[in-house]
Amino acid sequence: MEYLPCKIVLDILSRLPVTSLLQFKLVCKAWHNLAQDPLLVSMHFYHAPENDPCLIIHCDHPSRNQLYSLELSDPENDQRVNKLCVPMFPEFDIKGSCKGLLCLCDSSTRDSLYAYNPFTRNYVELPKSIDETLYDLSLVFGFGFNQKTKEYKVVKVVYWRIRTRYPLQSEVQVFTLGKPSWRSLAKYLTILMLKGHHRFLSMEDFIGLLGHEGGCLAGVLHQNYGQLEIWVMKEYDVKESWIKEFNIAIHVPRGLEHADRNSAEPFRDSKFYRKSSFVRVLGLLKNGEVLLEYKCRALVTYDQKDGTFKDLTFPGMPYWFEAVVHEGSFNWIDTLTG
Repeated sequence: MEYLPCKIVLDILSRLPVTSLLQFKLVCKAWHNLAQDPLLVSMHFYHAPENDPCLIIHCDHPSRNQLYSLELSDPENDQRVNKLCVPMFPEFDIKGSCKGLLCLCDSSTRDSLYAYNPFTRNYVELPKSIDETLYDLSLVFGFGFNQKTKEYKVVKVVYWRIRTRYPLQSEVQVFTLGKPSWRSLAKYLTILMLKGHHRFLSMEDFIGLLGHEGGCLAGVLHQNYGQLEIWVMKEYDVKESWIKEFNIAIHVPRGLEHADRNSAEPFRDSKFYRKSSFVRVLGLLKNGEVLLEYKCRALVTYDQKDGTFKDLTFPGMPYWFEAVVHEGSFNWIDTLTG
């Protein structure tokens, strides 16, 4: 490597998965310094969408707040989960992942939010939003990136009833990383009419950047017994452009077929054990296969070309977990937020 021009070396390294760069840093002091080069960090951030993302695996057994990473971009090499060092956060849930950052929420109080890079361990606590004392308060979060303004944004939808007999109301709040405070977009009177054949996509079912054609807004419609339909908006903000891209049949992974109550007993305190959703769509891989998570227990890919499923197993995989698709980055948060 010492005979190659520096720009060539940086270009090669910028195309590696972030976990490979973590190992690269440990070889010697010179390589450690090279991995810290700001040009390499920015080049790696630019090339990240070219590869399959990594998965961040969140588990809470035998101890709380455990995070692991798993690379999906190089299936020919040995793939295993790697434990990540986590700062002293309170008990948290992962509310979203976008361009190198995770959005974490204090799961006990729900009033503390953090932007966190799991590979640099760099994080910031976001200002607290102002919520009134409300009845039946429930929250839905979203985390994204505005390509035009180059800003990270956290979206919080607050649902409540002022009195138990009144209809459900909601408020949309937005926080931009680097700004001092939240802003409220609007308050709405939400009336849910679930009659006849009408179906509604919940906000938790929406996943961004699913599409392989530049990134399209997509929604997942859950049918009976774990069947799924994935609808994609081919042209943003044009409702006529919604098409059904995938129709995923019933599948029970091997890990669930052979599970019994005795093997699950030690994990009953895990919050993932109590998750009600049978199957979640994690994202779309570069080969066109859909990545699925079943009952917080198994990872599966679905190939629409022949309608086949493939159960994925990796050394060191936790027994009960929640997976999040993530673009690994060495960028520090103050760099990303300007």
